[in-house]
Amino acid sequence: MMKCLRLAAIALLGWSIAPAAWADVQLTERGPVAYLRSHRILPGDAMALSEFLSRPRAEPLRIIYLDSRGGNTMVALRMAEMIHGQGLDTAFHVGRAHCASECTTLFAGGIHRYYIGGAHVRDGIGTRYGLGFHPSSGGQPLEDRVNAFYEEAGVPGAAQLRYRLYPRETVNPALGRRDMFFASGRAATEAGVATSLSEPPDPRLRD
Repeated sequence: MMKCLRLAAIALLGWSIAPAAWADVQLTERGPVAYLRSHRILPGDAMALSEFLSRPRAEPLRIIYLDSRGGNTMVALRMAEMIHGQGLDTAFHVGRAHCASECTTLFAGGIHRYYIGGAHVRDGIGTRYGLGFHPSSGGQPLEDRVNAFYEEAGVPGAAQLRYRLYPRETVNPALGRRDMFFASGRAATEAGVATSLSEPPDPRLRD
């Protein structure tokens, strides 16, 4: 009986620490500015962001700078919903970070969205530079959830960039890894994804 209880306790402990073990995200802050860095968005990252945003602060966070090459679509959606729900702005500094694949969903979660340096980015596939968009490999139901979030966040034009290379009707989970469409500043602003191609006007919110 005691052995069974010990095994159950170990299993429960393992379950409780699993999200942290599968987290890749690094979150730091400086006054009202937060920084999110993640090589790959993993299941534990949403829990890590939730804990980070719920910390007591003398001064509330106002903007979050992104640096991520993408990852899990559902996790990115949950994180983007948190960012939007907190009323945070988002920023991506082209010269200092990456924001591709599901990081663009995080970017779309911002109230104001600063694509810093985007004026110097050209549309392309092989540029590997700038905001990089593509549909997930999770199939149409998952894509519908992403598009529903874009609508809720007031950024429906993000779908234009997400399907620039792969039309919505061709989304297929069997396609695996996809090329990305790297959006110029002009394309991002015309689609309503970026609200600015410059740094925030408030000096305290700059990187």
